[in-house]
Amino acid sequence: MGFEMKILLYDMGAFTQNDLIHCLNKRGISYRNVYYKFRNIYEDDFFCRRFATYLTADDYDFVLSINFFPLVARLCHEHGIRYLSWSYDSPLSNKKYDFFHYPTNDIFIFDRLECERLKKQGFDSVHHLPLGVSVDRLGAVVPGDADMAKYSCDVSLVGQIYQSQLAEIKAPLSEYDKGFIDSITAAQRLLYGCYFVDELLSAELIERIRVSHARAGQEIDMDQAGLSIAIATQIAASERLGLLELMGRRFRTLLFSRHVPAIPEGVSYLGAIGYFDEMPKIFKLSKINLNPTLRSIRSGIPLRALDILGSGALLLSNYQHELVEHFIPGEEVVVYESIEDAAAKAEYYIRHDDERDRIAQNGRRKLCEHFSFDAQLQKMFAMSRV
Repeated sequence: MGFEMKILLYDMGAFTQNDLIHCLNKRGISYRNVYYKFRNIYEDDFFCRRFATYLTADDYDFVLSINFFPLVARLCHEHGIRYLSWSYDSPLSNKKYDFFHYPTNDIFIFDRLECERLKKQGFDSVHHLPLGVSVDRLGAVVPGDADMAKYSCDVSLVGQIYQSQLAEIKAPLSEYDKGFIDSITAAQRLLYGCYFVDELLSAELIERIRVSHARAGQEIDMDQAGLSIAIATQIAASERLGLLELMGRRFRTLLFSRHVPAIPEGVSYLGAIGYFDEMPKIFKLSKINLNPTLRSIRSGIPLRALDILGSGALLLSNYQHELVEHFIPGEEVVVYESIEDAAAKAEYYIRHDDERDRIAQNGRRKLCEHFSFDAQLQKMFAMSRV
């Protein structure tokens, strides 16, 4: 793919948009960046008129966005121009699937098992591409004295404590259906590396949920994917709070998040932080960086894990297929099998500085070789049909 290409970028304010622009500038690739914040990603007449003028204003080779946007896909199809999207969310909303079939699409998803699932549904435009991070940007961040005083800790967690709708969904259900959902949730929480929830949520269960809510005088917009996400976020919230509770009892533990329903004892809550300036400093100043992955991410490596590795920090993660496929546990990352195992491994590596630092540097070296943003972007161009 030569440097003579010209790209129209749709910018919705994604974390990695700046990294994308940096890579294009470094390679001398011509682009125009269009920022717009959707109120409704499925219906927006103003955006459609505005974006159509951009599509026809110049001779673009393709349109590119971080994450998939239905209206961009539709407009690109109508104007006969290729649309490349690279999502750091998984799974995508089922409603977006209505826009997947356009032959002008190239949809890149970081979760291989999710990509395979979509291909089995006939979406040939979906491709597997792990995420990437700007190793130069992360490496250039140097904490100062004030940062060290504020952020130095044994353990940190940067991420959401998810607010699940599962309790509201279950409220009017029969005791049988409540128990069935609770059993699925409890079993899935104990198992890493295999997300089986979707296979157990039948159409009959979804219909019973709708009927139960109707009898209670309320409507619910519920499908299998919605219930699955509610279960996954409930597990994530429970696991993250459980991890923090164990860590807070034994180590200096910091939590950075937007909304926290309850702060576990011993944990210092410091609110939300900036992605570009503060987050890499926290990773570098934490002896242990927790990364409990949302269970509905079936196999992929989430962006936060790569951010930690790119910062040269030690990653303590739950088991993910693609993580252990690319990084050696105990040599480049540390992987836990339960929250108790996570606490034990955290204690070990907090006490063994040299071993912790060796693993962190090995992890950064592997990431620089295989997961730099620039390298992944070039893979995208090579895999697409532009």
